[in-house]
Amino acid sequence: MSDCVICQAVQSDKLMKLYEDPDVAVMLHPKPATLGHLIIVPKQHYAIIETVPNTILGKAIIVANRFSMFLFEALEAKGTNMIIANGVPAGQSLAHFVINIIPRSENDGLDFQWTPKKSSEQELSDNQSALSSEIQHVLSQPAAAEKMPVKATEEKQEIKVEEKEEKVEHKEEPKHESKIKHLLKYITRIP
Repeated sequence: MSDCVICQAVQSDKLMKLYEDPDVAVMLHPKPATLGHLIIVPKQHYAIIETVPNTILGKAIIVANRFSMFLFEALEAKGTNMIIANGVPAGQSLAHFVINIIPRSENDGLDFQWTPKKSSEQELSDNQSALSSEIQHVLSQPAAAEKMPVKATEEKQEIKVEEKEEKVEHKEEPKHESKIKHLLKYITRIP
């Protein structure tokens, strides 16, 4: 879309762009919440998350995860927030789907905490009923059901995920010591 600021930034050759492939681009945010604030965007124009094809959305999440790790390594971030503001009431200011990755440090002045609201059992039950009804309605449509990555069911199911182990070799340390240091480094981020 020619009047979209994000589309224009994706098409330009400015230094803010850190990565791009045929589907997504990663750029430094021009008005960062903290230094190193990144945005991951689809290169084609999609206004909100519901319009982004699953393949591009999946790729954007994988790229966001990788760049979050880069922020830990390159900028020594102590944490990251990944934020998707989907719709104006949620804080979306531009009509282009964006994943924000904000590097965090102790006492950085940002506060994304909110006060949890109490819901009655009836309110929770009503919400569950309304959502379940809508999900069943959407899944009853043949075209929509084919696009869903999972099927909604009444029963909880265990989902098995196979993880491909990445091999990283360091010549200066034995492999097991390197892996232990790697795991210790990342486990400190777990709340």
